[in-house]
Amino acid sequence: MPLTPQRVWKAIRAAQGGRPDDPWTEPPAAFSTLPLRDGPDPHADEAVA
Repeated sequence: MPLTPQRVWKAIRAAQGGRPDDPWTEPPAAFSTLPLRDGPDPHADEAVA
């Protein structure tokens, strides 16, 4: 997502109006077919309840 001045102003105006846009979009379906790689657990430092 390129950070253009138009997108910045749109986000500012939406936030000022109390209706900020949700920036999350689901990744393309092609990513769901990729194999998982072994690596460090990104949540390893979170406390376990």
